[in-house]
Amino acid sequence: MTQAWIVRAGRNDEYEDVAFSEDLIAVGWRQVGDLSEQTKISDIRRLVAEAYRSVQPQTRDTYAPQLWALRSSMRRGDLVVLLRARAPEVAVGEIVGDYVYRPDLPASHTRPVRWLRRDVRLSEIGADLATAPALTAIYRISRPDATDRLLSVSGSVAPADLPPPGRNAKVSEVSGEFRAADNLRRNLSYARSLATAGSHLERLGVTGFEVKDVYRAAWVQAVAALDHWVRQEIHERMLAMVGDPSRTRPESYRRFELPLEAVEDVQAGKRTLHDAVDGHLRSTLAFATYQNPDKIRDGLRLVADVSNLWQRVATVLSERSGDSSTFTGAEIRRRLGDAVRRRNKIAHEYDEDPAQSPAKRDIDAASTMQTIDWIDQVVEAILIVLDQG
Repeated sequence: MTQAWIVRAGRNDEYEDVAFSEDLIAVGWRQVGDLSEQTKISDIRRLVAEAYRSVQPQTRDTYAPQLWALRSSMRRGDLVVLLRARAPEVAVGEIVGDYVYRPDLPASHTRPVRWLRRDVRLSEIGADLATAPALTAIYRISRPDATDRLLSVSGSVAPADLPPPGRNAKVSEVSGEFRAADNLRRNLSYARSLATAGSHLERLGVTGFEVKDVYRAAWVQAVAALDHWVRQEIHERMLAMVGDPSRTRPESYRRFELPLEAVEDVQAGKRTLHDAVDGHLRSTLAFATYQNPDKIRDGLRLVADVSNLWQRVATVLSERSGDSSTFTGAEIRRRLGDAVRRRNKIAHEYDEDPAQSPAKRDIDAASTMQTIDWIDQVVEAILIVLDQG
């Protein structure tokens, strides 16, 4: 049975050029070495453990399944969607050969591919066929109609009676019991669709309005998605702790204050503690803003010990990059802060360039998509940190 896969072109598209010039897909984890003779996933797990001894075990556990998918689970004839961090389009290709170890390339684990189209817009296939967990390099698309939809946009088959793109989208969750991450992915998908639309309008030469304002709208949407996610995540995790003694309670949770009226209602049996906390969170979080890195950290202190949040996030991003990328907590804070400041310039200052007033600062599809992808990666890393406790 033909399957469909998502593969990333590296964290910052560093494998894109080689993918197209060599007609292949490639992933990192170079230290693992050649997998040609490995016929069991247990053997790959052993090689991963030996090569990445300093990496946390729960992180190492994510490497082997992805390498095994490239080495053995993919088959000739399977379809692949290549995601690019800085481009609003994806590439669609067909796997035409077995695993090949290429130590001469920046990413040495490869599969030969025949590229069917390199300029597929998300609106053509539906964002659900180009959505994968942000820190995952290889991901199998579970939708049963995925291959038909991908073939239809590649020109390999005539479009059949397919369900509308985006229906019943399904993405694996990092934190299964909470819905906030699902909402974030949906909102970031909308931001990506805006950026894709802007790119398409720019190519058409539309002049009736400033097309780059579409990119600005996508940027604002992405930061708003982050803000909304933090509030929802705090709300959901706080409520999950209420009445559940098995959950670890951070100091800020134990110091959380309820209005005296709510306490009296609980004592009188008019409301449950769960409902009292729910109501108070709804009223207080509605006026909170979680965009600044320090504000995000302080808000999440209600649900986890995150005193060293950004360095822990940096560690997760470094370990799950699949290559030699390393990050620091200061860099995470700086990049996130830069994205938020640009959002504020757009929302409150018309994005005006002070050196060329009243002209606006330049913006393009690549920087917008990269910002959306960065927010996606940071949130997934935060979720991992929260679930670690």
